[in-house]
Amino acid sequence: MTEYEEIKIKLLNDLQYYFNILHETTFEVEDFVKNKEYPLEDRWEIFIESGLGNEESFMVYFKSYDIEEYLCRHDKYETIYIQNIIDDSIDRKESLETINNLKEEILQMFIKSFEYDW
Repeated sequence: MTEYEEIKIKLLNDLQYYFNILHETTFEVEDFVKNKEYPLEDRWEIFIESGLGNEESFMVYFKSYDIEEYLCRHDKYETIYIQNIIDDSIDRKESLETINNLKEEILQMFIKSFEYDW
């Protein structure tokens, strides 16, 4: 076996190993952030720091937040990142209760972003 082939096989094995770890970790993170027995801010921190979550190709609506008001400032087919919605809510001085309710909905959906397709 040539050095090139050995390197290629090692890299493929490493990639498979890391893919498996990421796959397992994604489920663990999702279980953690959806568990309401843990403090919301801790769950939110893990969610944001992980960079994990569903990336939906369709519009997402929330019970606790008027998403259409936010979306009117964005272009159709733009990818909307959840953290930006939270940041906007904070900037607009939404109540802590509103922001926390929105965070909880986001965590239960395990959504990181969606496409503004409507």
